[in-house]
Amino acid sequence: RYELLLKRYDRQQKEIQHLQSFVDRFRYKASKAKSAQDRIKKLDRIDRIDKPKKINRKVNVHFSNRRPTDAVILEVNQMTIGYEAPLLKKLDFKMRGTEKIGIIGPNGVGKTTFVKTLLGKIQPLSGNYEFVKNLNAGYFDQMASKQNYNGTVIEVLHGLYPQKTLYEVRSILAHFLFIGEDVFKEISVLSGGELVRMRLMLLMLERPEMLILDEPTNHLDIDTKNIVEDVFEEYDGPIIFISHDRYFINKVANRILVFEANKWELFEGNYDMYKAEIAKRANATVKKTTKIKQPINPEKEIEKLERQIEVIASELEVLKTELFDPEVYSDHVKYKQKTDKIAILEADSEEMLEKIESLSAETRE
Repeated sequence: RYELLLKRYDRQQKEIQHLQSFVDRFRYKASKAKSAQDRIKKLDRIDRIDKPKKINRKVNVHFSNRRPTDAVILEVNQMTIGYEAPLLKKLDFKMRGTEKIGIIGPNGVGKTTFVKTLLGKIQPLSGNYEFVKNLNAGYFDQMASKQNYNGTVIEVLHGLYPQKTLYEVRSILAHFLFIGEDVFKEISVLSGGELVRMRLMLLMLERPEMLILDEPTNHLDIDTKNIVEDVFEEYDGPIIFISHDRYFINKVANRILVFEANKWELFEGNYDMYKAEIAKRANATVKKTTKIKQPINPEKEIEKLERQIEVIASELEVLKTELFDPEVYSDHVKYKQKTDKIAILEADSEEMLEKIESLSAETRE
């Protein structure tokens, strides 16, 4: 988003400079005066874009918790979740203390219901779950950021931790980029990014041994999103989190729990590894259902495959550009459709390259 905004800004600046240069050269020349006036009007009509800023300030903090254990900390046993009717049936897996599980899937399939069940807010319809070790769990939900806090930022923090000196309170706030007059802002007027930073700060002070997160990077500005990503990536305790942010999932998760309508599956690895497995399965299905004709002429077949690869490359370029379209990246369904298509096309291209290599070996023989 930052790069797109910067390109738009640069493009507009070039247009402005071009128009202004024409005006400066010809506004007082009789034969060009009318054209110069037209360009002056066009300059006045331009809605000027501010140059986007990319702040490199970082939150200088980390969660302090006990040394993470590789032992099993959570057991989910044949658990069915939902309200009156089940959303997901027979969830069954174990989680170790070094694992970070990212939950993905479309809206309405049970992601938040599962998290609320683990938090004890909803009872499972059948089966059960058990935290084998008694862990102090911290819950992060952007929607709960204000949490009935009243007063200024510094008053809220000092009120929650009265044993800390004013110097200690201001030092903690500075770590989360609340400096100068920012500490005297009323909670009610904080921006979305500031609220998230404050909630993150309060969560850190709770010293949780496990984190449960619900869409931690959703609708954040770039700088706050980077802060959230860095903090949770560096946290070495167990995490269960819901997210539609592919970059965040890939950066933090080492297991992927996929929820779909009435079914679920647990994958080992990060998001890239999950996508590779899905693409591999798709290719295996295509190979089973499609009878590939043996090429009569290897050289002609190679030429045909090369043309197909060029077509795929062009289509991939268009799809990857469309990922930066606000209508796409703000709609997780459209975004998923695009990324799924990209994964399939990239796998197809790789398969075609392998065929070309095989055919090339035949012609050499």
